[in-house]
Amino acid sequence: MPARERRQAILEAVQVLFAEKGFDGTTSREMARAAGVSEALLYKHFPDKDAIYAAIRDSAITDELVEDYGRIVGLPPSSATLVLLMQFFIEKIIERKPGMVNLSRLMVRSMLEDGKFAATFYTTVSAEWMEQFEKSFQAAAKKGDLSPSPINTGTLHLLIYSLCSGLRLHLDQPKIPKRAALSREELVEQCTWFTLMGIGLRPEVIRRRNGRHQRREVCQA
Repeated sequence: MPARERRQAILEAVQVLFAEKGFDGTTSREMARAAGVSEALLYKHFPDKDAIYAAIRDSAITDELVEDYGRIVGLPPSSATLVLLMQFFIEKIIERKPGMVNLSRLMVRSMLEDGKFAATFYTTVSAEWMEQFEKSFQAAAKKGDLSPSPINTGTLHLLIYSLCSGLRLHLDQPKIPKRAALSREELVEQCTWFTLMGIGLRPEVIRRRNGRHQRREVCQA
C-alpha cells in the first residue's frame, strides 16, 4: 500500500479507537493492531499520539471547507453575513460525511478528558469565524435588526456550538428515537432559524436574507 494511503488508513482506524476509548485509554499496541501495522510502522508515520491527534484534526479541514470558509469570513460584516455564517456553521456540524461520526464522538471524548484535541480544533477552525460573527452581530445591532438581549456574543458562540454538537450526537445514535423525519437541508434550515431567533435577529430579517441561496452564490463565486 502506498505511504499516503497507509497513513490515511492508520488515521481512520485510530480515530475510531480514540472516539471509543479516549486519548489516554488507547495504547500504541491497540492503535497498531487496529490499523493492521506494526508499532514501528505506526511511529514511522506518526512520531507520537499528539501527532496523530493533529493529523485527525487536519484531515477534517478539507480544501472545499477552507475555500468556502475563506469566502464567508471575507464578506463585509452585516445582517446578511450573520445569517450566512450561522447556516454555514450549523451545516458543517450537522452534515454526515465519512469519518464525521467518529469526529463528533472524539470531540466529546476530548472534552471529558484533558480537552486538548477540542481546544486545538477550536483554535484552528473557529477563530476567524468568531471574529466575523462578532463584527456581523454588531453590524446587525447597529442597523436595528436585532432585538435587545442580555447575552454576550462569546456566550452565544458556546450555546450555538453546544446545541449543534449535541444534535449531531443525537442523530448519530440509532437507538434514540427521532420524532421528526427531516432531510438534512430541512434540519439545517430549522436550526438556523432557531439559533438566529435565539440571538435576537428579527424574523423579517432572517426571511429577507435567504441564507440558502446566498450561500450557493458565495460558494459558486
